[in-house]
Amino acid sequence: MKCWRTFSQKINNLFFVTPIDLSATEIDVIKEILLQLPKNQIIKCRQVCQRWKKIIDERSFWLDKEKRDGETYLRDLINSGNELFIKDYAFLSIKKPFNKNLLSPVNLNGYSDVQRHADPRWNFIGLGWRYASPPSFLDGHFHPDFQDLFSECQEVNTVYCEKYFHLNLLDHGISPEIVDTFRPPIIFSEYVAHEAETECTYFCQIFLWDGVDRSKELYYESKEIHFGVEQLQKWEKLELVLKSYPPGVRAVYVYIQSSIEIGIFGCKIAGSNLEVKMEESPPPVSKE
Repeated sequence: MKCWRTFSQKINNLFFVTPIDLSATEIDVIKEILLQLPKNQIIKCRQVCQRWKKIIDERSFWLDKEKRDGETYLRDLINSGNELFIKDYAFLSIKKPFNKNLLSPVNLNGYSDVQRHADPRWNFIGLGWRYASPPSFLDGHFHPDFQDLFSECQEVNTVYCEKYFHLNLLDHGISPEIVDTFRPPIIFSEYVAHEAETECTYFCQIFLWDGVDRSKELYYESKEIHFGVEQLQKWEKLELVLKSYPPGVRAVYVYIQSSIEIGIFGCKIAGSNLEVKMEESPPPVSKE
């Protein structure tokens, strides 16, 4: 057994120390070698030589890599019908900044059930936030169009609660040049419901700002959903779409407020989603 370990160590040392000349190797062989590597290691191989860099920079290479890894992100972007305004396919495949939810559904470091089941950037204000699984509804008061969409949600059981988060676009690889040139639509959405025989209101505002001074808002949208006492229960989707905004946008701020007018149970909130689309929106209309 000892001899076998010694032999194995010598073979491994020989493999890692002895250089292998791949200069005359067929392109298909090099490509196959690269496809075996993790994505972050593939990027480093760009520096080997121009021949390798050319292989790695090709769109077909990253389509093959995603197929090998069981992913469809690039293929879905291409099939969306919109022109890709970024041609760095490695960047797109690794960062995945467009057409996907940029919010995580979990926070392993959260100190409460509510925080552990929400993106780490969410800040919750008020003692009435509660994590519920499954969501609690009043039997016999469902809307004919009710769909059981979620197995868990955030619930409010005090008169007034708030939550908010900041998201820096550059942290997700969305550069200032992309934002200022193409103004890709930024979409925030959540599903909201209530418990029958209560009256409550859900209010959402989303601001675009420069990432430095939050008081200098460049663009914003807001929307409100009100649930009446007699209203039957069903999930309603709130969606805010921000596009054709001015230059200088670098960050997103989302603010949610939930209030109870009648009863002890407020809004139920689920399916938080923030997405930047791989689309170009028109320039903002001048106010002059």
